[in-house]
Amino acid sequence: MINFRNSLIFMTSNLGAKEIISYANGNFNYAIRKLLWFLRPSHWGMNEQDFLKDLVLNQLEKRFSPEFINRFDDIFVFQWLQQEVLGQILGRIDGKSAVYTTDADESEPLP
Repeated sequence: MINFRNSLIFMTSNLGAKEIISYANGNFNYAIRKLLWFLRPSHWGMNEQDFLKDLVLNQLEKRFSPEFINRFDDIFVFQWLQQEVLGQILGRIDGKSAVYTTDADESEPLP
């Protein structure tokens, strides 16, 4: 018999990834959805990460039964890197401090 009493099990999924990407790209529907979400009194004082977690949890509820979801102690939503942090990482990889842009035509470091 295997004992999982002191174990951590990590599961990953891409559920909600399309919604997060659409939101990150400034899709108008998600901007309106975010505005309406923050206007609910129960969501006052919450932040953008809470909104994204709600998007992902809605997708989980569509895909999996409540009995399966309730077996998890917690669900974490991936947080993408901010452009400044990504620039610092790329600068360290190149061995110099540089600022990078995300534009396809400007892939070179800026002075």
